[in-house]
Amino acid sequence: MTGSTEGTVGPTGDQDVTDGLAELAGSLGYTPPVVLSSGVEFLVYRASPLSGAAHEDVVLRVPRARTFHTANNVGVGADGLLEQELRITQWLAPDGFPVARALGIEYTRTGTPVLLSAFVDSDAQAPDWSEVGALFAALHAKPAPDLAPVVQYGRPVPDLLAQRLPDRFGRLLDLRPGLGELPERAAIAARLAETSAEPALLHLDLRRQNLLCGQGRVAALIDWSNVLIGDPAMELARMSEYALIPENGLDERAIRQGYEAAGGKSSVTPAADLLYRLDAAVMLALVFISVAPDPRLGPAQTARVVELLRELADVW
Repeated sequence: MTGSTEGTVGPTGDQDVTDGLAELAGSLGYTPPVVLSSGVEFLVYRASPLSGAAHEDVVLRVPRARTFHTANNVGVGADGLLEQELRITQWLAPDGFPVARALGIEYTRTGTPVLLSAFVDSDAQAPDWSEVGALFAALHAKPAPDLAPVVQYGRPVPDLLAQRLPDRFGRLLDLRPGLGELPERAAIAARLAETSAEPALLHLDLRRQNLLCGQGRVAALIDWSNVLIGDPAMELARMSEYALIPENGLDERAIRQGYEAAGGKSSVTPAADLLYRLDAAVMLALVFISVAPDPRLGPAQTARVVELLRELADVW
């Protein structure tokens, strides 16, 4: 699944958003784009310089809709997400953090925003997962950037999750009744606020698909659509939930070992850890039931939500 796992997709079809894409590429000095990957919310293309041009191959990231609407996210603008990715990669690149170097945002004649980035070559060899853990430790050690993440809506993470977790859980209950009950919103915010961690930039979509690798080394961490600024423990909790899905290709143990060996710190109460995990599990359940239905992963994620609710009740 290319693009944010939170799966914000709208009614606009592929043909609509790609109308004028070849024309845009030509005007910038590139060949007609060819599909590189396709996901629920973004289409990704590669284009090469026209004959005689000096520049490099580029990747064009094209949203399937200008405004996304799903059970997980409602009314999220594609242009804001692309601008966010541009700013984050420009912030990280000077420090040598492996990202796909963003070149800018252009618009097709139909008004579709397109993020252009330098093409990063990759192969199928998995990375050293302990190095991936160290990479995230380095990310979390950086002072948080002057950035207002699109899906954070200007709120601290405890307040954000106290709103979105019950909202999403309510939508999940509409699809799968009888899963259990969440604590009250105010109680959720209070438990998540019980942290002394310094807020950091959180990627929140660590999957093998979002790591471009060459000969076992990470060449670029891509897809910055889900970012928040908050407790690094949330990153680790979400990674652990993602690691339960074999298709995500993660080695949780090695990632955590590498994170800790590189000085990454995560101190979190059991209740807060379970709330972070529930935020991920509920989101994934909605993805695999509603956004990108999967007959195997949908039931498995629903069962995981029930399991986490029971564990939360035991520690609450």
